Amino acid sequence: MQKEYVFKNLGTGKTIVRIDNNKLTIIRKGVRSFLNYGLKGEKTIMLNQVSAVQLKKTGMATGYIQFVLTGSRESKRGLQEALKDENTVTFNMDSKNANANAEEIKNYIEEYNANQSKGTTVVQNVKSPVEQVKELKELLDIGAISQEEFEQKKKELLNL
Repeated sequence: MQKEYVFKNLGTGKTIVRIDNNKLTIIRKGVRSFLNYGLKGEKTIMLNQVSAVQLKKTGMATGYIQFVLTGSRESKRGLQEALKDENTVTFNMDSKNANANAEEIKNYIEEYNANQSKGTTVVQNVKSPVEQVKELKELLDIGAISQEEFEQKKKELLNL
């Protein structure tokens, strides 16, 4: 799927959400976006990093769609906190098709992640810091890295 959605909010400005197969990009435009979010530029999120999508449809108040990332905490205080969250897109009821577009984005992400998790097994080969230092020592011994690089990486791995 490749599609762009435009959301407008009188308080925060114009936001474009672009979905491109396995990623989502949030693009903020205009002076109001700058005042609320600064010069953060575009933000791209891989869809498999999205652990939840919270949607509050617009009605009498501002609506929003929030992308909760793995390891992060979702906003529990509603709109005021959502307005400050770079992973949240807000919209007013006068935005054309805002509720339907937000619902379509939410459904796409949830379906994408459900399909990705079907029948997949993740195997990680995680080596201990000591094993990694041993491998670095071998690289040092054959001249692939310098003594300085070895010491620096060793300190990182062993938290020294």
